Amino acid sequence: MSYYREQLESYLKLLDVNADVVIDVGGKQKLVKTRTKSWNVKNYFVLDLPEYNLDQLFQYEKQADVVFCLEVFEYLLIPTTAMQNIANLLKPGGKAYVSFPFVYPLHNEVEFDSLRYTKSAIVRLAKHTNLKIEKITERKAKTNSLTKYYAEDGMRAVKGHNHAVTGFIVVFQK
Repeated sequence: MSYYREQLESYLKLLDVNADVVIDVGGKQKLVKTRTKSWNVKNYFVLDLPEYNLDQLFQYEKQADVVFCLEVFEYLLIPTTAMQNIANLLKPGGKAYVSFPFVYPLHNEVEFDSLRYTKSAIVRLAKHTNLKIEKITERKAKTNSLTKYYAEDGMRAVKGHNHAVTGFIVVFQK
């Protein structure tokens, strides 16, 4: 398992999930309910391809206490629509846990691997969908190779920022 993935798994192992309705968007390959510290959930729904369709989205609108969307956003073409769909699933006060890659190599499914996200892009997505950012957890490189690469390649990195960040895990609240 990659260090990048280990960080997500360690994060999830600290979560106590207590909710009436949890929706796991894109979670078919690795169900979130098996990865948390505790799981006290009455109704758990996984919305994933190929079974998932747009009609299902409206079925769950404003019903979810918690939405998970982990390791999905790099495959999307229109992230603002996806974020709005997540916001629409949440009840007022509900939370969404979403992961975003920032520096990550091209990976499978290669033909669908599309986007990477900066922290400022995540803040803009939240603002666009009227979600509050409760917490942003940075996923970081195991070594300083990224910052060394940027310096050796002559890239001008903004001062005062951590350039070893490889992605983010974000908690949004409606």
